[in-house]
Amino acid sequence: MAYKARGFWKLTAVICIVALTGLMSFELLCVNNLEVIGNKRISAEAIKALSGITPGQNMLKVNAKDVASALSRNPYIKLEDIERQFPDTVILHVFERKQRAVVDYLGAYICIDELGTILKTDASPDLKAFPKITGLDISGVQAGEAIECRDETQTMALCGLLEFLVAKKRISSVASIDMGDTGNIKLRLRSGYDVMLGKAEDLETKFLWVDAMLPELAQRSLESGTLDVTGTKSATYTPN
Repeated sequence: MAYKARGFWKLTAVICIVALTGLMSFELLCVNNLEVIGNKRISAEAIKALSGITPGQNMLKVNAKDVASALSRNPYIKLEDIERQFPDTVILHVFERKQRAVVDYLGAYICIDELGTILKTDASPDLKAFPKITGLDISGVQAGEAIECRDETQTMALCGLLEFLVAKKRISSVASIDMGDTGNIKLRLRSGYDVMLGKAEDLETKFLWVDAMLPELAQRSLESGTLDVTGTKSATYTPN
């Protein structure tokens, strides 16, 4: 009986291999429709052209790693998933990165998203639209990859702070971020105040202190100065 069982499973495996081989060459599984979901500013046609997927290509031969690699040539695009809808449709689910800040580097600026991904370099970015980051000890710069610092805590602290600012819709209120000391991060708000943030932790509580202090300062006609929220149980204000 054991011999017959082994023979049955071997035969089943052979049939599956033959069937799969047939499917790989079956004309009905050719890509006739290629769609893109998740793009906003970059056109679907541009993403399709970049993907390397060609009309008539076998759906089962569309390789996610190859497509992701092809799309990575545009740092703003990241492949999240490939969906196959048989018999002839492939859908590319993409994430479109957005510029969130600029990093001062060697006389120019590196444009990054909230995860520190390098999107491009710019000699004269719009500093009214994006906060300027200074103080990073940068060791590696490559488009499409996360910015590298000699001290990894700088990268981690920066990304944690940027993610928070983006998630809480606060990024537009920040003019600059000094990351020279990750234990004493300093922000300049577009409203004119400086913020001594300390470490990039307990950010929710620290910014609640900022929110509580700003209206009171405005009532006193104090339009500049330094808010120290390095602690989570109190905050202080020092005029310029």
